[in-house]
Amino acid sequence: MIYGSIISLLVVILILATGDVPALAQLTSPTLTAIVVAAKFFVYVLVVFVLGRKKTVSAAGYSRLETRLNLLAIIVFAFDVYLLGLKHFLVALPLARALPTVMDLAGIAIFHLYLLVAWLRLRPLYARVFMVNPSFRDFVFSRLKFNLSLILPWILFSFLYDGLEYLPPGWPRTMLDSWWGGMIFFVAVFVVVAAAFPLLMVRLWNCRSVPPGETRRRLFAMAAKTGFTIRDICLWPLMEGRAVTAAVMGLLRQARFLLVTPALLENMDDEELLAVVAHEAGHVRYRHLWLYFLLFAGFAFISQALMPISVYWVMGTDIFYQMVRIANADPGEMLDFLGSVPLFLTLILYFRFVFGFFMRNFERQADLAALESLGSAGPLVTALEKIAVLGGNIRDKPNWHHFGIGERVDFLRRAEARPDMVRRHHRKVNLSLAFFVLMIVSGFFLYARAMPAVSLSESARFSEALISHRMRLEPDNPVWLQLYGDLLQDRGRYADAMRVYGHALAIDPDNGEILNNMAWLLLTARVPWQRDSKRALTLAKKAVSLHRRGYVLDTLALAYWRNGMAREAQRCEREAMELDPGGSLYYQGRIAAFGGYEE
Repeated sequence: MIYGSIISLLVVILILATGDVPALAQLTSPTLTAIVVAAKFFVYVLVVFVLGRKKTVSAAGYSRLETRLNLLAIIVFAFDVYLLGLKHFLVALPLARALPTVMDLAGIAIFHLYLLVAWLRLRPLYARVFMVNPSFRDFVFSRLKFNLSLILPWILFSFLYDGLEYLPPGWPRTMLDSWWGGMIFFVAVFVVVAAAFPLLMVRLWNCRSVPPGETRRRLFAMAAKTGFTIRDICLWPLMEGRAVTAAVMGLLRQARFLLVTPALLENMDDEELLAVVAHEAGHVRYRHLWLYFLLFAGFAFISQALMPISVYWVMGTDIFYQMVRIANADPGEMLDFLGSVPLFLTLILYFRFVFGFFMRNFERQADLAALESLGSAGPLVTALEKIAVLGGNIRDKPNWHHFGIGERVDFLRRAEARPDMVRRHHRKVNLSLAFFVLMIVSGFFLYARAMPAVSLSESARFSEALISHRMRLEPDNPVWLQLYGDLLQDRGRYADAMRVYGHALAIDPDNGEILNNMAWLLLTARVPWQRDSKRALTLAKKAVSLHRRGYVLDTLALAYWRNGMAREAQRCEREAMELDPGGSLYYQGRIAAFGGYEE
């Protein structure tokens, strides 16, 4: 359940991160938008109640149902972001433009509205399975606190990252803008979170210290016997305390907690409990908590690298542009949706196979640590067999993040008889980690070398599709016509660019930017018969009268020079240098060129 919730929230954060802010609402009619939203919500509620119609269900069945309803909520939320342009409305929230995290938090709140419907259906089942009767308010509040604990590090990091945009110029801003400064910032935030997060987590999970007495004394004695340094041992009310399990939390020993459920304490004898503590100590001994951070960091790199790769791959396919034309969709929003599909598939595959592989083998490594610590597999074997029975006869049930209990028991017995299996398993884990790190490092260098070429090759085609779409939406807006003309000029399609500029000037004859760009084309076109110096001079003079800027004066200077008026050309360049001191070297070179030799 915990891992499912982590992945669900991670997917929601990725949806918000990859969904662009549309310039226009997807459905231009407010009435149509309201109808679509209401119909979608009605269908969602109907599906939730159909899926949750079971009268009886086991604890495992309840967890599966909760996972399915989480997935359904994610699908509906993705529909809102990608197809209804949810972020177009969220960006209007106070502070959303200044702090984008505000918009993302609003999106997460909307996702939790869908979860509320699911929780309404789940509460009666939860009450029957775990033999409790929480009010709907208490049931919802406990889940909100649990989800908040999972996304709190992301919230902290996101707000800090937003705040960096407002640092004044100076060495702190320069340092943080560098790759190594960004890395220092990330590590610093991570250290703070690693130190403080477990202290907050145990409170949000409603964990409380094991009361003083014989049980607490025995647990601390067991921890000391296995070399396990912890801050505290807490009762963990997972599934109302009826789950038979334990966990260790906290990267730093000063903020490390051993969590045990009441059901575990009730059903294990001292030897079995010692084996469970030794297993959790094994996670610390082999630094699994740090390695989980490495695995999450690996996914963060893969997602950051894969998103632009998938985006540029989609931009390079003909079918994408055909879909844009057929659907008359915004290319940017269509690109966000299609480009994110490989990312979500990667997330599922990564956590199912890569993360799952390491989790299963880390658990096995912790099992072996208990075997090595106690000198016998017997206590842990009997503890696992009890967990299998109490969990609903799950001994042979497969699990993506743990080996099945039967598999774990069989391996422990064989490892006890053949100590070389212990060494071989540790070697397998170490080699797998080395291979993982090698793949991430190699991927980083390949990405750094390949992406610039890929981005340059596909951006122009996408830009044309995007501007063409905006022109269809706003045919009388000269801005899109100017940008389209600029794009055509850059691609050497001078006749088409002249036609587009002419259309733009017919709409806005006093637009200095369009006049300047059209004059520049008439002066610099590579095809001689498409040049017209006299017309360019007329256009450039008007552009300067409307928009007196250094680069516009530079165009006029070239027009003067092409028409045999070198002194006027030099005068324009001197004025351009006064208006734009940052370009002094360029303008000085132009003055020299206009004074002595032909370009």
